[in-house]
Amino acid sequence: MLRNNNPAKLVFVCALKQIVLKNQESVIFTHLAKSMRRLRLLLFMIFVSLVIFKVSGQGLLINGVVLDENTLKPLGNVSVTIDKKINGQTDSLGFFSFSVQPGKHQIKVSRVGYKNYDISFEEQLDGKREFQVLLVPFVNQLNQVVIAGSRGAKEVSREVTSVNIIQPYLISNSNSNDLSDVLNKVPGVSVVDGQATMRGGAGFSYNTGSRVAVLLDDMPLLGADLGDIRWTFLPIESAEQIEVIKGSASVLYGSSALNGTVNVRTGWGTQKPVTKIQFYQGILSDPKRKETIWWSKVTHPMNQGMFYSHKQSWKKFDLVVCGNVNAIHSHLEDNDAFRARNYLKTRYRFSKNFSAGVNVNLMWEQAGRFFLWADADSGALKQIGTTRVRDFYRIFSFDPHAEWQAGKSTHSFKGRFYQIHRYSAKTLYPNDNDAIANIYAFDYNYKRNLIKNLDIIAGTYSTTLWAIGNVYKGTFAGFSTAAFSQLEYRKHRWSFVLGGRYELNGLNEYSQPTGLLKRIGLNYQATSTTFIRANYSEGFRFPTIGEKYVDDKVSGLRIFPNNNLVSEKGWTAEIGVQQGFKIGNFNGALDFAIFNQEFDSMIEFRFDQWLSSVDYPTLPIFQRVGFKAINIGQTRTAGFEISLTGEGRINDILIRTIGGFTYSMPVNLSTNPEMESWSYYGKALFSSMGKLDSVKYYSAILPYRNRKTAKWDIEGSWKKFSLGYSFNYYSVYEKIDPFFLVFTPSIKTFFERTGAGNMVQNVRISYQMTQQSRLAFLVNNFTNEEYATRPGKIDPPRSFNIQLRIMF
Repeated sequence: MLRNNNPAKLVFVCALKQIVLKNQESVIFTHLAKSMRRLRLLLFMIFVSLVIFKVSGQGLLINGVVLDENTLKPLGNVSVTIDKKINGQTDSLGFFSFSVQPGKHQIKVSRVGYKNYDISFEEQLDGKREFQVLLVPFVNQLNQVVIAGSRGAKEVSREVTSVNIIQPYLISNSNSNDLSDVLNKVPGVSVVDGQATMRGGAGFSYNTGSRVAVLLDDMPLLGADLGDIRWTFLPIESAEQIEVIKGSASVLYGSSALNGTVNVRTGWGTQKPVTKIQFYQGILSDPKRKETIWWSKVTHPMNQGMFYSHKQSWKKFDLVVCGNVNAIHSHLEDNDAFRARNYLKTRYRFSKNFSAGVNVNLMWEQAGRFFLWADADSGALKQIGTTRVRDFYRIFSFDPHAEWQAGKSTHSFKGRFYQIHRYSAKTLYPNDNDAIANIYAFDYNYKRNLIKNLDIIAGTYSTTLWAIGNVYKGTFAGFSTAAFSQLEYRKHRWSFVLGGRYELNGLNEYSQPTGLLKRIGLNYQATSTTFIRANYSEGFRFPTIGEKYVDDKVSGLRIFPNNNLVSEKGWTAEIGVQQGFKIGNFNGALDFAIFNQEFDSMIEFRFDQWLSSVDYPTLPIFQRVGFKAINIGQTRTAGFEISLTGEGRINDILIRTIGGFTYSMPVNLSTNPEMESWSYYGKALFSSMGKLDSVKYYSAILPYRNRKTAKWDIEGSWKKFSLGYSFNYYSVYEKIDPFFLVFTPSIKTFFERTGAGNMVQNVRISYQMTQQSRLAFLVNNFTNEEYATRPGKIDPPRSFNIQLRIMF
C-alpha cells in the first residue's frame, strides 16, 4: 500500500530546537559531573553526537519511510532501488532518502519476508517528494532474517538450528545497560556474573574461557589472554538486531563457539540523518533484610548514564557514531563502576560493487572486583577480607573492512586489532606491570551461487596474539589459523547444510590441530507455516592463557594455574519444529526443540584443596585451597526448550512478546558411568523434572547450573502509552563444590533459604510526549526479591528507574 501524504501528516522524525537540546545537555552534564567528575568526557561525547551534517544542492529529494502494514513498526535494512541503478537501505527507523534529477522515476522496495512494492511517479520540478510505504508481511516471525547462523542472510524459519532475534525496541524499552542485560531476556540463555551459558552448557568460571562466541558484525570479539567477553564494550545502542544461535557453531566461527553464538549487528544510516539520545537515572531500594545495609542515606546505591547514536549516509559515504557513559554506585561494597565508550563506523562505496571502511571502538572503564561476600547475614553485601581492588581498563579495537561483488561471487575482507589494557594497582602491588592482551585477526569470506539452488560459503580465519599479565608470569604469544566451507542446497520444501572446518591453534611452543570439524543439518517445510529441523555440529575449544597460567588471589581466595590443561572437544545435536500462526494482525511463532550437548575433557573451575598439608605443612589453609581449571572428563547435557515470539495488533493494541522455558540435565559421565546408557540417562532426565533424586543422581550432576529457567517479556502499546512486564525464573543450584561449602558455610545457608529458586519480576511504563521524545518509568525486581545467580554474590534489590529518549 502506498500513501502520498502531506509531509506534516507523515511519520518522520524532525529536528529538535537547539534551545531544548542545550537545556537537556546542561541538566545531564551537571548531574553526571557531580557524581563521577567526568564532565569533559561527557561534553566531548554529546558534542560528537549532536553534530548534524547538512547536504544542500539543487534537484529532487526523495524521502520515505517503510513500515510493517500490520504493526506500523518501522522496518530497517529494507532494500530501496531507484530506477534500477541507485541502491540503498532504510535505517533502523525505516527512513530512506535519495537525491535525483527531476523526471520520471521508479522506486522498488523489497525485504526478505515481505511482498515487494514498486512505485512509479513523475516530478518535473526541483523540490521534495515524500512517501510512506506499507509492506505486507508473510508470517513475519518466521521470515526474520538472520546472518550469523550460516554466515549469510537467511530466514529464521529455514535455519537448521535454534535462533532467537532481539530487536532494538527491547534493548531500549527495557533500559538494558549492556549486552548481558539483553541476553538475560532470551530463553535458554543466562549471563551469570559475566559468564555466558546456553542450555546449561557451562558453569561459573568468572568470565574466563567462554564457550559462547560473541561477534560484532559477524567477527569474533574475545579477549586474547582470558578468552573473556567485555559486555560493556559492545555498542548495543546502534544494533539493528542481536542474533542468538544455540548450539555449536565452531565450524563457522572456531574455538569458543562450542555452546553457541551471539552476533551484534550494527546498521547503517540513510541520507536523512537520525540522532538518538537516551538518558537514564536509577536508585535502589533498601534490601528486605535491613541488617545487610552498609551505606548511609547520602550514599544510597544508584546508577546513571546515557547512550547516544548518530547515523547518516551521503552519496557514497556512510557514517555511524555512537557511545555510552555509565556510572554505578553499587549495592555491593567497593564494587562501584564507571565507563565511557565511543564507537565510530564508516564505509565508502567506491562503486556499486566495491566498498571499504574502518570501524574504531574505544572505552575507558574502572570497576570494583567483588568476588565473595563476608557472610550470608549482615555481611551479605560486604566483601570478604580487607584487600580492596579496583581495576582500570582501556579497551580498543580497530577494524578495517572491505567487500567486493564480482558477478555471482561476493568477497568479504575483515580485520581486527583488539587490545585490553589493564593498569596495575600500584598502591597495592607497586612491583606489578600493566596487563596487556593484543589480538590481531583477519577474516576472509567467500560466497557464491554455484548452480541452481546450491550456494557455497567458504573462507579463512587467522589470529595472532601477544599478552603480558600481572596475574600470570611471563609473556605469551599464540596463533590460530583455520579454513572452513559450507554448502547449502535448497529445493522446494527442503534445505540441506553441510560444512567443515580445519583449525590449528598454538601457544608459545605448543600447538594442536582440531582435526576436521563437521556440521550437517536439514530443514523441511511441512506446511506453509510449519518447519522441521535437525542438525549435528562438532566443536572445539583451546584452553586460554588465563585457564592454564593464572596464579592470583581474588578476595583472599587463590586461583591456581594448571599447565596440564588440554583442549575440550564435543558436539551438539538438535531436533526442532517451528509453527507459525496468525491471529488477526498478530503474527507469532511457537518453537519446540530437543537438544543434546556432549563434551570430552570439558574444562571447568573447581574449588578444592590443591596443596596438601603434608607437602606444605607451614602454609595456612586459605593458601592451599581455591579455584583451579581442570579437565573434568566427559559430560552430557540434554533437555528440551519451548519458546514463543510474537508481534502484531490486537484491536488497537500493539503486542510484542518473547519468552520460553528450558529444562536440562547436565551430568558428568566420568563420575557416573551408568549415565552413559541412554536408557538410564533418560529415566534420570524425566524423573528429575521436579526435584532431583539426590541419592541416585547427585554424584553425576554438574555444579553451578540452573537446570530449569523460564523467561517472558511482553509489551502492549496503545496510542501514546506502552506498558511492559517481564520475569526471569532460575531454579536453585542443586550442586556446589563440596569443599567450597565447607570453606564458606554461609552459602549453603543462603541457598537453603531461597527454596526451589527465584522469580525476578520487572515492570515498565512509557509515554510518547512528542514525536521526538519519550519518557519511561521502570521498576526492576519490583517484589524486592533477595537472590544470587551465583554463590557468594547477591544481585541488586528493587530499583526505580527513569528514562528519557530523544530522537531527531
